[in-house]
Amino acid sequence: MWLAPSAKDKEKITGRQGKLGGVSNIVDVKHRYRFFSAVLAALVVMPSALAQTPPTTISVPPPPIPPAPYLPFPQFGPLPLDEANNGFGFAQVTARAKKLQARIQWIDATANLDRINTAEKVKTVVASIKGAGFTSICFEAKPISGEVLYNSKIAPKIKSFAKAGQPTKTLPADFDPLAAMATECKAQGINLIVNFNAFAEGHQLFGTGPGYANPQWQSVLYEEKPVLQIPFGSMPLPVAVRINELPILESEIAVYTDAARVSADIPKRNPQTAFVLVVDKSGTVVAQTLGTAWQSLSVAIPEGGAALVSQSTGTSDTLKRFAAVGVKLSLQSSPIFVPIGQRPRRQVPLMTNPFRQDVRDRTLAILSEVVRGYDIGGIIFDDRLRYAGLDGDFSPEAKAGFETYLGKPVRWPDDVLRFGYQFPTMERTMTPGQYYDAWLVFRALNLRNFLADTVRTVKAIKPNVTVATYVGSWYPDYPDVG
Repeated sequence: MWLAPSAKDKEKITGRQGKLGGVSNIVDVKHRYRFFSAVLAALVVMPSALAQTPPTTISVPPPPIPPAPYLPFPQFGPLPLDEANNGFGFAQVTARAKKLQARIQWIDATANLDRINTAEKVKTVVASIKGAGFTSICFEAKPISGEVLYNSKIAPKIKSFAKAGQPTKTLPADFDPLAAMATECKAQGINLIVNFNAFAEGHQLFGTGPGYANPQWQSVLYEEKPVLQIPFGSMPLPVAVRINELPILESEIAVYTDAARVSADIPKRNPQTAFVLVVDKSGTVVAQTLGTAWQSLSVAIPEGGAALVSQSTGTSDTLKRFAAVGVKLSLQSSPIFVPIGQRPRRQVPLMTNPFRQDVRDRTLAILSEVVRGYDIGGIIFDDRLRYAGLDGDFSPEAKAGFETYLGKPVRWPDDVLRFGYQFPTMERTMTPGQYYDAWLVFRALNLRNFLADTVRTVKAIKPNVTVATYVGSWYPDYPDVG
């Protein structure tokens, strides 16, 4: 949704847009719905009183019957558009009622680096887009790596991009793609919108980006480490998350629901020090045996129970001493907090912490640099104007801000939510805390207020530059990402 749009026709928008990426120019109809993010801008929520005025009844007409496929842009070849669903939604209804229209071509930075690395290529791309009937270009100036496609005094400039199995794409150090794009768009009468990935400062597949040199920027993830609690005489013992296999760390207790797997795995590693507890579904120990005696005893695992296998001498000695038959054990969890850079498989973008003032200030400084230095019609945030997930961000800044918002201290993270594990499947569970709803509002409000700061910052420099944010149609994920 566009915030405070210009009156110029070229800056008006509709829900339909294309993407320029990969090996060909196509219209991307992956995301069918767009809606206005500024709905939140009108929401004022106090943490101590969440009551709201009851909403009025609204009437939404049923979607129209899909028409026959047609070719909106003959240059692209046959490509049917889902006109029924494209025209059904809050953004679409509003755009049609207000007679707003634009045709926007999105240019992904890394996918098209070799198409925009000279002035001649940029001129050709802009001419091609205009010839296809588009009225605006959305140019990605800051991809997820945190490197930029213009001459910046703040952020590093991208030099190259390589994808597995493809040639390396390079950008000459002395060439400014954004400057060339601004020049050509103005010359050819195309509105230029500049796209930024707000809270991403690194590419985890390649380990590149300023977020690695500044780990304090990284989003802090909340994880739970499963532990086995013995009623007396022992510290909690670490438990492996994956069942029916030997853990990488010998210090972790393995959970087995398949007795045959126990027999197969014990000989693989330290059978002389292995020790096995068999527990029922309540966690009560019903049998214990040395690893070397497991097969000869033919111990059965009760329904809903498990075999707990220790490999290390210290852990085995603890279980022998304190986990006798009849003792009831419990699977508990211990919270740990880790920077996202330590979890490269978590997601591709190296997400940063929206609660840190230096992260927010850096993003606003980059935006200001572009708005001041280039002739553009608008800016838009990509879908990294968000959190890493429901497990992020749980940084000290997030905790301090939330306590200020509530006006009281909290048990962290239990008052927000608690992750755990289900025995014996080791499936991850989540239990909302007493302030879970307030937490969701607080983190959403943090993003909303950052967007408001962005609008004020941009408008103070150039009042006619529009400000927008990408909002996808993945509604079930909204609580997770804020």
